[in-house]
Amino acid sequence: MSEIKVVLAQNQDDPMEVLKDSLSKSGLQVAVCSSGFDALDELINSGGHILVLADQLPDISGFQLSCLLKSTSITHPLPVVLVSSANDSSDNFWKRASMADSVLKRRQVEQNEQDSVKLIKRLAEGNTNSAITPDKIDNQPVISGQFAGSDLIKSYGELLNGLLAERLVRHFTRSLASTTHDRPEFTTIFFDMVSRLFSPDVSAIIVNSPTGPWSVFHTSKSINKEMLETIVGNAAANLGLTQPVQASFFGEPLAERGVQLKKAKVLEIPGADGTKLGAILVGWSSDKDIDSVLKTALEHLKDQMEPVLRLLISEDRYQNMQAQAQYWSMVDQITGLYNMEFFIGFLQQQLLFSMRQKLPVGLCIIDVDGFVGLNAQYGPETGNLLLKTLAERLSKCIRSSDLIARYSGDQFVVVLPNTEIDGVKILGEKLRSEAEKLNPTTEQTGKTPRVTISVGCANFDFKNSAPEGILKDAKDALLRAKEKGRNCVSD
Repeated sequence: MSEIKVVLAQNQDDPMEVLKDSLSKSGLQVAVCSSGFDALDELINSGGHILVLADQLPDISGFQLSCLLKSTSITHPLPVVLVSSANDSSDNFWKRASMADSVLKRRQVEQNEQDSVKLIKRLAEGNTNSAITPDKIDNQPVISGQFAGSDLIKSYGELLNGLLAERLVRHFTRSLASTTHDRPEFTTIFFDMVSRLFSPDVSAIIVNSPTGPWSVFHTSKSINKEMLETIVGNAAANLGLTQPVQASFFGEPLAERGVQLKKAKVLEIPGADGTKLGAILVGWSSDKDIDSVLKTALEHLKDQMEPVLRLLISEDRYQNMQAQAQYWSMVDQITGLYNMEFFIGFLQQQLLFSMRQKLPVGLCIIDVDGFVGLNAQYGPETGNLLLKTLAERLSKCIRSSDLIARYSGDQFVVVLPNTEIDGVKILGEKLRSEAEKLNPTTEQTGKTPRVTISVGCANFDFKNSAPEGILKDAKDALLRAKEKGRNCVSD
């Protein structure tokens, strides 16, 4: 659309002929309409750069038509100029609600015709990217249908359909927004409402969460797996997702020979800052007629899901922060092992389980020999590095069912479920040997500390489930290892 086009809606009983002629003489293309619905139909089917409206039209108030366009995302940027008559005192509310870019008095236009033309031209030329084109309306049919001033009943029916669709979707998204803290409840409401509104064979929501993208799918038929994976893969690529999408499925399972989708709509949800928050997918296996009302409802859903997805993403961030806080409350900051508080709780659970099931529980307490002197000689930074390195090496020696934790400054502890004392001593010797491997070569002696550990081993005696008993036995065994000369294992 190279030529600037003005859509001019005037009242036949009071035409704005002088303004129309002046706009044409200034080089603008002017499409004259005799009613508001005709102007709306002209925009939908032929497009335009600016809308100039008389306030009093035979079918719909110019202020109300401006409000309709300004309250819809795709048409909101379109410049609107309203020309009000002298007797307009009853339209004070709509003057404000119309959100028109400029409101001119009819007398002002007649007396300062060239100034009015300059204003209209400036608004139109300064907003060429905001022009309405038929493809924009077709791709984002928030206002759709056939409008004509000569058929008011049908036109108002089309307009009412769109407004009711928006109202219904807004009610739906408001219900969703109140459940974003509970994902199962959220997905139940989402799929129930999408099924009621659109009756799809497959529907999904994809959320581009910074903690990891996730999606939930619902299928009412066994859909072809390869085809659906292709659609989802393309949607993920368009959203710029670099991580795999964690997907959950409800309903009928996907199948290699499942039903093919004949129609599918992927509604990408953009954020206000230009980011892509996620997408909604609806698909049908039949040649379903996606009429104007269905298109309008889908587009309203796309528009109104942005705050809902922001709430979901905020909830993901909050839960992730809580999980991290909970994790760090259980972990020693220097070694990355579980801390003493977590170890005590874990040991208590193992002892209770052991007492009920009559199963053994083993325990090792590990002490770094002469750590106080090492710390004084090499400094606390080297001491902390030594503890971290030792923790990493010892962690590789234990089973997945065992737990290793930092017990105190230079002591570690290992809980061994279902392990007799002989097995505990075998692990203790393995740990002692692994620590020796950290010792420096001859060339490094003096620069790097020599490391050995002493290990005390104990077993649960089934007398009581309190952790103090087995801890005392392990500490006594550790003391005997120290008395033997250190760098050894004792029970």
